Amino acid sequence: MILKLKKGDLIGKKYSVDQVLSYSGGTASIYLCSLLRDQNISVVVKLSKHDVDDAGHESKLLEREALLLSSWEFRHPGVVRIFPIDGCDLHGNKYTLKDVSLPARPNYMVLEYLKGGSMADAKNRKRIPQMNIFWKMECFYQILITVASLHAKGYGHRDLKPDNIVFREPITNNSVPKPVLIDFALATNGKNRHTDIVDKAMTLEYSPPERVLRSMGPQYDDYIAEDPIKSDIYSLGIILYELITGELPFKGSRNQIRTTIVSNQFEINLEKNKNLYENASILTTMIRGMTQKDPQKRPRINMVINAVEAVFRPPLVY
Repeated sequence: MILKLKKGDLIGKKYSVDQVLSYSGGTASIYLCSLLRDQNISVVVKLSKHDVDDAGHESKLLEREALLLSSWEFRHPGVVRIFPIDGCDLHGNKYTLKDVSLPARPNYMVLEYLKGGSMADAKNRKRIPQMNIFWKMECFYQILITVASLHAKGYGHRDLKPDNIVFREPITNNSVPKPVLIDFALATNGKNRHTDIVDKAMTLEYSPPERVLRSMGPQYDDYIAEDPIKSDIYSLGIILYELITGELPFKGSRNQIRTTIVSNQFEINLEKNKNLYENASILTTMIRGMTQKDPQKRPRINMVINAVEAVFRPPLVY
């Protein structure tokens, strides 16, 4: 049974629920809350969503994400900020706690409130296609810089998608976009120990062929091992295509999309996009390279950044 809180309910006896932001996450519910001591301060509280009997892996994922976000390696303007919940002791700040006052005794953590909504939000899905190519490429450039900071430390996000890219401020066509990465529950350096759910969990439309294939059953366990960094590059290629065109490069049922991804049989062709002018062929080549079936043929993040900078000089909003 999913734990659902309503407006006015308390989390950790400190945070009053103002609004449900999402119940759709696989392991956690997201709430916009106000601090009891100061109702003018808004934060986001991420709460494991199921009853305690079902939530063992959810609590572990939440603790794991809090541990990553609170580490020095992950502190970056383009990464969502996590706030300490309790006072500092000899062991440092606490970034996740169990709320024993709630029926399911769920774990929770407290994050900054990003006011601009995600790329996937209905309002932004209407606005973003209307933005010019310079705005879109500046947005993508900012995402690249943040992902590059993770890759430089050996980590891949592994769940890059429009739902997990949120704007710090509402977007306008005459201001520089400030995208921020959220949801690091699946992030890994490929070396640290993690649970089976971290290995198997994915968002189909943004996952590379090797990851989709290995999720299809134990008979594929010996297929190409996933490189979390190369996995991110593929996801970024799909995101760039969607950012430019407003749609994914494949359609159909989940089974049809799965087959299309595994076979890598989808067309990337921006030549007919009249808003790209002379940049269509360059962007087509870039996205094709990032979505190569063979992960070793995908470019490194610095190569993608260099390609963007060579054609689109930041800042790109005029």
